[in-house]
Amino acid sequence: MSYKYIQSTIIASIFILVTGSALSQETEDSSKNENGPISDANQVLKIGSIPPVLIYRYAPTLTLSIDDISPVEIESKGESSILPVLKENIPGLFYNSQGVAGYGVSSGASGNITMRGFSGSAGRILILIDGHPQYAPIYGHPMADTYTSDNIQTVEVIHGAASFLYGSNAMGGAINFITKEEMSNGNTLRMRAKVGSYGTTQCMVSDGFRHNKISLFASGNYEHSNGYRENSAYNSLSGFAKIGYSINRHWKLKANANISHFDIEMPGSVSAPLNECEANVTRGIYTVMLDNIYFGHENYNTDGALDIYYNWGQHQINDGFKEGEKPQEYLFHSTDYMGGVNMKQSIYLIRIRTRLTGGFNLKLYGGNAYRNPVTEIYADHLSFSETAGYILARQRFSKELKNNYIESYPEVGLRAENHSLYGTILIPMAGFTLKSVNKAGTILARNVKLLYSKGFRTPNMRELYIYAAANADLLPEHCHNFECAFEYNKDFKPFNIDNFSAKLDLYHTIGDNIVQTVMIDGKPKNQNVGEFKNTGVEFSMERNIKDLSVNGNYSYVYMENPIVGSPRQKAGLNIQYKLKNTTLKVGTQYIDKLYLAVGQTETTKSFALIDAKISQQIKAVNLFVQGETAICSGDYETMLGYPLPKFTCSAGLSLNLHSTPKE
Repeated sequence: MSYKYIQSTIIASIFILVTGSALSQETEDSSKNENGPISDANQVLKIGSIPPVLIYRYAPTLTLSIDDISPVEIESKGESSILPVLKENIPGLFYNSQGVAGYGVSSGASGNITMRGFSGSAGRILILIDGHPQYAPIYGHPMADTYTSDNIQTVEVIHGAASFLYGSNAMGGAINFITKEEMSNGNTLRMRAKVGSYGTTQCMVSDGFRHNKISLFASGNYEHSNGYRENSAYNSLSGFAKIGYSINRHWKLKANANISHFDIEMPGSVSAPLNECEANVTRGIYTVMLDNIYFGHENYNTDGALDIYYNWGQHQINDGFKEGEKPQEYLFHSTDYMGGVNMKQSIYLIRIRTRLTGGFNLKLYGGNAYRNPVTEIYADHLSFSETAGYILARQRFSKELKNNYIESYPEVGLRAENHSLYGTILIPMAGFTLKSVNKAGTILARNVKLLYSKGFRTPNMRELYIYAAANADLLPEHCHNFECAFEYNKDFKPFNIDNFSAKLDLYHTIGDNIVQTVMIDGKPKNQNVGEFKNTGVEFSMERNIKDLSVNGNYSYVYMENPIVGSPRQKAGLNIQYKLKNTTLKVGTQYIDKLYLAVGQTETTKSFALIDAKISQQIKAVNLFVQGETAICSGDYETMLGYPLPKFTCSAGLSLNLHSTPKE
């Protein structure tokens, strides 16, 4: 069966599901509960005197494999960067490091995120902030040093192709950082100071305020490290501010701004050390968001959002020089921008149990890059545009069995994306979810999911126009993802285990048209010649018993063509125990066959990481000590030629003061 046939079938299914839903008959008396069991991903939350607001996933789908990182998990880690939190909690996700702080850009950079055999450095995993794309447009890679945890409320991680929702670059998944917003009436002051190995210092201060219709949040973050090796110092400074205003109980306006700057020294590999290899980077983000929610109508509910965003970056990079060579005569300079509009609206047709979601995306991006401003201009005011629209239709069927409902959700979607260089690309998605829920709708017990999704990536500016291997005739990459998932929540009856949840994902992904650099007549050239097959399994579980919580995850991926930075297996276990005001958290991760080099020089590394943290709460002050150690033979490396320290430790304190205004 061809993929074109699958796409045609999904397009036809959308028409049948949307038009046929109006004729569907309920399988139970709607007077029992017009909304049916409340088993969707949406929940209504009432906070103090604030009108009910919708707490929903940015991804309006039940079928895609999605993991959420909670504010508690982010806060408990106590790191400036969000990446350690992701690696600890998300199965299959890994990132590399070159030192004890900072990730960098250009040669020797780290912070490359891999997932399911896809690499973020190649632009095949999409990073978003509040639902809009956030990466360096010229090169297509994430900017790991700008993703600070102190600005982030929650994280939504989509495993597998997510191009239906987000377009290009989401071939292997998408990571959406949702920024903080003060949720409690009153004022909350938070501070954290931390010192650690190799002169590492982290300082954070934030203040959140909410009263009636207005919410404010602002934070600042500073980090410094002398570095583990010579010429590996790091400094960063960032600031974030967000304001929200509830126009009425249906409409809310929000705006935020984020500026981050970092200076990093990159020492080169141990076999080829570099002098004066440095990066100086400034990034900015501005966003305005308008949310709406209309819930409680007899026949329908609706919610949606309009976002306008603009990102920009300025980079100055010294590629350094080896011993005996001359310093760089000119430094590399680049500027880039990305801006656009996102619109999304969902409507819930209660009586016919249908949810329809429509969206529109407009993205403009481009940039400049040069070394010698006269003779070495790599990108001169390059610009592209992407315009897309999508529709997602989901129908709910239910049948009452004893004390439970059996619910099924067929779901189909289609995205049409027009690129200024490549024309229109169709991206289909189809899924089916089967659930068992109780009549109150509060227990999501057993879920089974089947999914087909397509991913794609348009070549970036570097591949098309910059450097010797550039090829302006490149075509977009494509992949097809097939997935089956099993979820179990709440009470695990077979073994009488309470408060237990688990999820198992099985996937198979096929890709073609992958851009690779090949030698033609003795010269390098980018070509669409690559194909791959990735097959794997991901598992996660969580158990909470009073003051003890245990969570673990495991992933295995078979890559027909391995990529650098992706491990074959990854397993993690985290245990947290709280005794009165003392909390002990111990975590371990095992990384098996991490690919440091591929091809004829294939090199892999296996190791285990153990970290522990003990904290003591004294009124509003929390004191903590933590350490991490690596267990492996030889050097501990996540990048070939960049050894990391096997043991690091840190200590610090955090302060959390909340005051509630008098009525």
